[in-house]
Amino acid sequence: MTLKEIIKGNKWEEVESTFLSIFPKQKRNIIGYNRVFKKLKGMQEEPNDMVLEPTKVTNDDSEEGFYIDVCGTEKTISKSGKKKTETYSLIYVPWRKWLGMQVSKKTLKVLNELEIISSCIFEMTFLGFTDGQIKKEISKLDKAMQESKNMTKEEKIKNAKKVEELLDKYS
Repeated sequence: MTLKEIIKGNKWEEVESTFLSIFPKQKRNIIGYNRVFKKLKGMQEEPNDMVLEPTKVTNDDSEEGFYIDVCGTEKTISKSGKKKTETYSLIYVPWRKWLGMQVSKKTLKVLNELEIISSCIFEMTFLGFTDGQIKKEISKLDKAMQESKNMTKEEKIKNAKKVEELLDKYS
């Protein structure tokens, strides 16, 4: 079953309730998440070989007692010929590709469809609620990486940001 099939089979009103139970601090952005859901529902998926694997992770430090880690996996063959599974962040993956991914059977046994949709939409919008916003953030990150490559070690230390600062910006 693909993410697109799961989204098509559900209504925002049901997703919203689950979304807010997992991400209560995102109530202020709920209209944006609703727009993304509607956009995804009408968007054409792009089939690909990556498998979507949201996983529930126990976390005593969070209010909910857990978080959902969303990643993609792909079977690869190493140079030595061994089969292995590679895990990838999906933040930079276009939404059409997300929609075309098969959701892992393991995930479907652990998470319900509303949890899968909620966690995927949250991850998909980490950098913004539109393609334009996301492209702008990716461009900023690419520029910062290029600038960082040209810095001395001292300049890198001086310009480094704490993880907490970055998390505050994106949460």
